[in-house]
Amino acid sequence: MMDSFLPKHEPIELLNVAFANPRILDLNHGKGVSKKPSSKASKPNQQETYNVPDRKTGFVGLHELRSKFPDREWRWVQIDVPYDEVLTHRKTIIDLLGPNYTVMDLVTKHIIFLYHNTSSSWTKLGDYR
Repeated sequence: MMDSFLPKHEPIELLNVAFANPRILDLNHGKGVSKKPSSKASKPNQQETYNVPDRKTGFVGLHELRSKFPDREWRWVQIDVPYDEVLTHRKTIIDLLGPNYTVMDLVTKHIIFLYHNTSSSWTKLGDYR
């Protein structure tokens, strides 16, 4: 655990990547992915779109770290990847980064590729002590 290696005054950032959930997109926008910019009225739906299981378990982990290491500054960073970006780059990612033996391999490759090549949304939600 990084808490044992870093000086106590240095914060630790927890990066949480969420891919838009197409099932939620279908419910919110009708079938298919909406290409329209989101309006203020649709923000709760956008937030719901990225409320995927990994995001939920990430928050649970954050709260556990806060309780076990209360003197450490924990920074939560959400990275939201739109579904249309995943679809647009999927073949390129598979071709450039080698075979995808498992779903987890493909997800990891998407994260690396999209980090360097897209406009995915990064949101720092603040410091947690």
